[in-house]
Amino acid sequence: MGAMDFINQGWIGSFIGALSIIFSIVFYKFTRVKNQVSYKTSFIRLIGKRKSLSDDVDILYKGISVPRLTKSHIVLWNSGTTTVNGNDIIKDDRLRLEFSEGTQILRANIIKENRRINKLSVQSDVDCSNIVNLNFDFLDPNDGAVIELLHTDQKKYPLIKGTIKGIPKGIIDRGRINDLNERITSFRISGFNLTLNNSSRLGVIIFFGSVSILAPVLSNEMVTPLKWFFIILGLIYIFIICAYLWIDRKSSYPKTLRIYNLDLE
Repeated sequence: MGAMDFINQGWIGSFIGALSIIFSIVFYKFTRVKNQVSYKTSFIRLIGKRKSLSDDVDILYKGISVPRLTKSHIVLWNSGTTTVNGNDIIKDDRLRLEFSEGTQILRANIIKENRRINKLSVQSDVDCSNIVNLNFDFLDPNDGAVIELLHTDQKKYPLIKGTIKGIPKGIIDRGRINDLNERITSFRISGFNLTLNNSSRLGVIIFFGSVSILAPVLSNEMVTPLKWFFIILGLIYIFIICAYLWIDRKSSYPKTLRIYNLDLE
């Protein structure tokens, strides 16, 4: 059977139609308009009192006795497709970084921002020592900042609370980052950990996916069951590519917010 005879079979048209519907859904998901703000976190434990130490031993930070000292980093950015305005923050439920009650936030500042015109700022709450208020004028898509917090909480990361008009789900936690210098995306498929962190690995998957689909189409001697095997294998590769792009797009932060030579855990 020649390539044209194979393509002219009735099921090929149905297969292409189904594939077109799938790609249309994926394209819609990628291009739809949405308001969304996301954040990712990392930390390093600087000082921690061990149980073996006597109660007479004190840990001091600038003369203040603290049970532990942790440096947390929050990468906050507009992950949507429209502008988020600071005026849309509800005053009765202000935007804030909140640790456990009794926590002392010893320092809060912005160590990197990609647009100063956003006027994104952090300020310790005068009434609650465990809260840092967050403000900005506006955030266009991919606008954001890296926030550094020095605190005494046993928890590594704060909760980001508050209400913004048009974002009923609130600010979305995109998980942890191991290094602000490099984006690494890992996910698990059938018990196998797949990690994609550069374009070369993605290119290998695209290559094998293309070969798996084209091989049965162009082959004249391959038996039908084997052709179906390679076609299904190619579709699995395509699914992996789409899953990677989807996960990477949702969880990755802007390259302009990367920081070099930053100690993280």
